[in-house]
Amino acid sequence: MTQHVKRQSPQAQAITLLDAVARSEGLKVGKQTTTQLVLTRIRELTQLNPILMHGKRVEAMFAFVAAALGKCSAIREEDVGAVFAAEDVQPPDYRVVLLDGAELLIEVKNCHEATKPLRLKTDYVKRLANYGKLFDRPVKLAIYWSRWNAWSLVPLEILKLSSAKASIRFPDAMMANEMATLGDHMIGTTPPLTLRLYSDPSESRKAARNQRHIRFRIRGVEVFCGGQRVEDKREQSIALHFMMFGRWAPRQKLEIQKNELVWLEWILEPEQPPADQEQPEQEFRIVGDASSMISRHFDFSTVSLSGEIERLQPLADPSKFGIDIPYDYKGKDVRLWRFVLQPPQRQE
Repeated sequence: MTQHVKRQSPQAQAITLLDAVARSEGLKVGKQTTTQLVLTRIRELTQLNPILMHGKRVEAMFAFVAAALGKCSAIREEDVGAVFAAEDVQPPDYRVVLLDGAELLIEVKNCHEATKPLRLKTDYVKRLANYGKLFDRPVKLAIYWSRWNAWSLVPLEILKLSSAKASIRFPDAMMANEMATLGDHMIGTTPPLTLRLYSDPSESRKAARNQRHIRFRIRGVEVFCGGQRVEDKREQSIALHFMMFGRWAPRQKLEIQKNELVWLEWILEPEQPPADQEQPEQEFRIVGDASSMISRHFDFSTVSLSGEIERLQPLADPSKFGIDIPYDYKGKDVRLWRFVLQPPQRQE
């Protein structure tokens, strides 16, 4: 998987930031008074702005998603550093090189609205398109529909343009979605997924009198998929990854005998469809998209349980955020069904 490459030392990054802020304020670098003025200005510029913070975090999330999906050989920030151009251009957020050598320019946007379209200024979209023409590379728009925890990757050309605004709706973005070019796919397996913790019978595991808790020591752990115990270590990791970051809902169950806890388990399974939509012949259910599971892992690593942003990107490398499943791997105890969604062919 794609690894994070350190481009500059912290000192070099600090000097670059010093120069950028000093130029914006018309100050001269190299003087102690300038440094103090710049530090004051940086404190002002970095006052908490939840909308901007979340937007920058989603930008970083896309890079982690693209890197972890496994079809990119390189991803770099495109909108950093000086740009000199004869035309009016807007550098997109990222340049992505795929394993087959193809290059994409990608601008990342977040849309939290579930029913309203994403809207951008038409002039802004045209400047992105100008940048793509200048470097002879296609420009795509990566949209994170945060309420759905879903990604779409669409060409700029499908946006609906007016004189002032360009827009796209969630259903249209999903119809034209090209995330599969980065390695995204839907994954299904046989429900339920179960994690069972066995208590140690040599230790106290009785329910305390007049108290609603049981203290116990874990003796063993087992993983089940579709009622089948999972023996293979790789498949255990796959199942746990689905349980942690998939979209199935959890419930708890425990076994108590003679007032002693024998085992405790978490059971994850999809919501039951209405009776008239049941398909008893279908063994599997969709547990989630690869990109959505990576995004949920990213959230756990950057956002507190109370919803506060703790960092813009995780401390861990992107390679830790995917699950290494070969494309031809079908599974034994954790049987896998995978679906690669392709958009309809566009008429030029």
